[in-house]
Amino acid sequence: MTDPYLYNGQSPDDHVAACPDCGAAIALVEADQAATPPPQLREAVLSGARRRRTPAVPQVATLAVPYATQVALMDELLADLNGEQWNAPVPKHGTIRDLVTHLTANDTPVARLMGLTPTPPHLAPPPESTAPTALAPPPESTPTALAPPVESTTPILSPTDVAPPPGSTAPGPSPADLSRAPGATSAPRPPITLGPTSDAAPTSDPRPSSDAVPTSDTGPTSTAEPTSAPGAAHPQQAVVGGRAGGVPLHRRWREQAGLMLERVSGCADVLLDVELELAGTRPTRGPLRHALVQRTFETWTHADDIRAATGRDLAAPPADHVRMIAELGLALLPRALKGPRRDVSATIMLTGPGGGTWTIPLSPTPDRVSVVISADAVTFCRLLANRLQPETFPYAAEGDTHLAHDLVRAAATLGCD
Repeated sequence: MTDPYLYNGQSPDDHVAACPDCGAAIALVEADQAATPPPQLREAVLSGARRRRTPAVPQVATLAVPYATQVALMDELLADLNGEQWNAPVPKHGTIRDLVTHLTANDTPVARLMGLTPTPPHLAPPPESTAPTALAPPPESTPTALAPPVESTTPILSPTDVAPPPGSTAPGPSPADLSRAPGATSAPRPPITLGPTSDAAPTSDPRPSSDAVPTSDTGPTSTAEPTSAPGAAHPQQAVVGGRAGGVPLHRRWREQAGLMLERVSGCADVLLDVELELAGTRPTRGPLRHALVQRTFETWTHADDIRAATGRDLAAPPADHVRMIAELGLALLPRALKGPRRDVSATIMLTGPGGGTWTIPLSPTPDRVSVVISADAVTFCRLLANRLQPETFPYAAEGDTHLAHDLVRAAATLGCD
């Protein structure tokens, strides 16, 4: 507080001396040791949170919390960009500004399902696309029903059921979890609101600014090539706080994502089975549970795109995010295979954080396991995002090496823009 009008012309010291609230706050900040909170504080805070918003059910929180985490990481990253970096070139999309516009449009189907406002036309990318970057189902060209992959320890995230195992719980996010990315050093901004679970502290309720929260009527094919050439000025370019170029785009994306999370976290688990248009290069429908995994995956993928474009280190997602992404990719993999069906299964062994072992039936009646493929789990997720070419993807295969080759190539086609 350095401007006199903030405290009626008083000096800061005079104001603190005359204001009990400010004096108490400064005393807390300057205390050598943190005071122990009263024992009833936790329950009082949780009770207030429950009265304000129903706690998120575990099945919903299991999908919403990973997305909230990736949104927080992207939020921190975008806030750290300067004006020049917003114009940095990004493969497939033009500039970082174009990439954020694209991500906002790809969030549109979920936002529209949650009842949010359509995107202004000038923010919607054109409906053409040539290169995938995150999970999307293949076109519905093979109607044959397939059984879901069988995993050695946990159920697969199948096209019909991704609820957690019986008795499992999902931790509710705290304000710090949702407003700041792990390891971030910049000052926090308003947190993402996600309904707490029964033992979670409440989060703040973000209020939309005067700018409309964007969504789009372009559907999944709005996952598109850039709307402007690298380095070109965007119609929403502005200067806020000395940083130019991407502030309105950042705010629109962040507000939309926050409102999506707020509404999703307050819904019943039955809504997870409601179908909507999924992001992808071709029109495809799927349940909301798949769309939320897509949002988690694509947000992480594009955050890594921005890190690469600005000379930052890439960041692997947490293990539970990796596992969720890999499971959805493996569930979609059989339909992405080209050529005649084979009455066999394939076993995929993913190592490292988030890894596991899955057996994927490639037909309704497989008679044997034809190939075993092993690879790093995070690297496999980057293959699914088309950030690695099949020729450079490191893996080992035992058995039918030709089938292994086909599976790797098919995995690289499961992108959503």
